[in-house]
Amino acid sequence: MSEKNMRIMRSIRDNTKNCPASIPFSLLSEEQAQRNHSQTLTRLNERGGLSPNEALWNIERRDWGSQTLTEQNAIDTLNVMIKRHEDANKVDRIKELETALNNLLNDCINFDDGNLTKVFQEEASKALGFKGLDKDQKK
Repeated sequence: MSEKNMRIMRSIRDNTKNCPASIPFSLLSEEQAQRNHSQTLTRLNERGGLSPNEALWNIERRDWGSQTLTEQNAIDTLNVMIKRHEDANKVDRIKELETALNNLLNDCINFDDGNLTKVFQEEASKALGFKGLDKDQKK
């Protein structure tokens, strides 16, 4: 599931070092876009996106033109914010998967009528390439 992204203006991307092509919409504020540009995020994206400073003003919920950084400093700051956002999303996804796995295991345990353990043992043996031992077989 891919997240929608806001483009960074191409003229800036093409002429600066390490400029991200886009930033996740989830970092941005629709309300701030209206306040700063009188346009929606979607419309701004359609029109070419935001400059790095405009993106920062939006993310930090600041008015247009406040505390302008050099283009490169703005880009470096955006890259840090994007990385933190991606890392946070990975942690959230891992927690979701852990919860789903725990729920599945609990469902299996609740379903177990004595046969489930045997099924797991057989499947694990197959996966590891072992043959099961008969009750009468001894080492």
